[in-house]
Amino acid sequence: MSTPDIYQTLLDSLEGKETALGDRIALNGHAGRYFGFDLFVSNAIGWSSTLEGGTTAPSDGDTVTVNGVVFTFKTTLGTTAGNVLIGATLATALTAIEDAINDDESLSAQNGGAGASTVGTNYVELTAANRDKLYDITATASGNTMTMKAQGYGYIAVSETLTPAALTFTAAKQVQHALMGVANSVDAVIQVTPNLEIKDRDGKVGKDVVTWTAWGVKTFNEHILKMIDVRVRTAAY
Repeated sequence: MSTPDIYQTLLDSLEGKETALGDRIALNGHAGRYFGFDLFVSNAIGWSSTLEGGTTAPSDGDTVTVNGVVFTFKTTLGTTAGNVLIGATLATALTAIEDAINDDESLSAQNGGAGASTVGTNYVELTAANRDKLYDITATASGNTMTMKAQGYGYIAVSETLTPAALTFTAAKQVQHALMGVANSVDAVIQVTPNLEIKDRDGKVGKDVVTWTAWGVKTFNEHILKMIDVRVRTAAY
């Protein structure tokens, strides 16, 4: 399974022939066969990237860009949307941009959580348009490393203008997670096939349409080694 951009790369290697992989791409994303494998095109492929290197914190005015959204590291937070507080160390700076990407403080405030009193301490909230660009992108900071993961993007453009030369998005870790494997290698037990029933509503005009099924709690994954995470580097896109 691959994303449309990887599929296009395969087509380019076949000199762009429209029917080189067959004419069934409209059938559940099936694009034909390639090197003996059935090839499916999907927009639900995962992606990940890692910002890491050294122990020096960013300087005032350094930037990190994720999917067109610019975050600016500042020694004093200020009020400009996208500003991120550097803090005392590289770890605190990466924790701050993690919060900014995940919208942690705003969500905590909206939910009345413990973070409501700390809104604006690590970052200044983005515009609504820029917040939408980060939908389903999740950041995780751990020490002097920050990893981002996303589902349904295929790949995301990331860049930085960081003063510490060692601190960068590692090219080898900007990867799309395509899948390759043997069909039906992981099984789930369905005890009763899905059913639909139409029932009268007591005291009301109308009916309820009820669907139900029954399944086991066991997933059989003895053949999980037949599924492979094919990591395609996206830094060159």
